[in-house]
Amino acid sequence: MPQVARHLTLRELERRYKKAKDPVEKTRFQAVYHAAKGLSAKEIARITLQTPRWVHATVRRYNLLGPEALRDGRHSNPGARPKLTPEETLRVLQALEGPPPDGGLWTGPKLQRWVAEHLGKRLSLSPIYRLL
Repeated sequence: MPQVARHLTLRELERRYKKAKDPVEKTRFQAVYHAAKGLSAKEIARITLQTPRWVHATVRRYNLLGPEALRDGRHSNPGARPKLTPEETLRVLQALEGPPPDGGLWTGPKLQRWVAEHLGKRLSLSPIYRLL
């Protein structure tokens, strides 16, 4: 196991591991704590139910970036920007209240064409079907 940077003491690593509420953060601190105690990546992988490769990557991240690197960044990730603005979505929903331009029933391809013609945006069928 590579040397663990001394960003925190062993006692502080243990405290953070035991007090972490987020399960991802808890497992990461647990891995670094055991690495600092001298356990092998294989032993830590068995304890944390991860792989030795994951253990090495986690310790490397901790060494380079410190304790903050062990947080689960997904909580602050807003995700991709929506394809349609709220105003455009409202226009689509209003259009769906009436019949399609060619009559009949709305289908995915019909709505896809409507969006392209009226909003100038090309959407795949997946977001189109969510609108339907």
